[in-house]
Amino acid sequence: MCRVYWSYWYLKNAKGIIASTDHGIAYVGSPYETGTDFQDWATKVFNHSTLINNEDKLRNYKLQLEDFFTGRRKEFTVNFDLRGSLFQQQVWEILKCIPFGETVSYSDVARRLGKPNSYRAVASAIATNPILIMIPCHRVVRKNGKSTGYRGGLTFKYELLQLEKDILNNNPS
Repeated sequence: MCRVYWSYWYLKNAKGIIASTDHGIAYVGSPYETGTDFQDWATKVFNHSTLINNEDKLRNYKLQLEDFFTGRRKEFTVNFDLRGSLFQQQVWEILKCIPFGETVSYSDVARRLGKPNSYRAVASAIATNPILIMIPCHRVVRKNGKSTGYRGGLTFKYELLQLEKDILNNNPS
């Protein structure tokens, strides 16, 4: 049985759930998700696991998120505990390589994966990314540049993209 440690991360008046195992970060939620969303995910991915509220186990992850939100960090240096199919994990690895402040299309990710016609499957894998922000699925948009669905809510996706743009323009809010 696996232990899943969880806590909240905070940004101004918003908070989201963050969770890890002894192997690394496993979940970062958005301010627009609920505790039920997290519990449903944990039950599905870590069936029969114990959920433990533990600030200390999550301190480094929360500090890195705080640094990201304040513009002091553009990359994360954490261990990940990713649970998903091989295809999903391959897609998530590609997402980690999208530079801060840049966007790519679902087709771009499919090409980088070496499966240019799999953009719909890529979109499905991106939709199941459990680690928002640290695995930057918010940086993936449609080929025409428009944003489409986001597990954390489109409002949060726009906020993250705007935050990165502001930081690159030396105008963090």
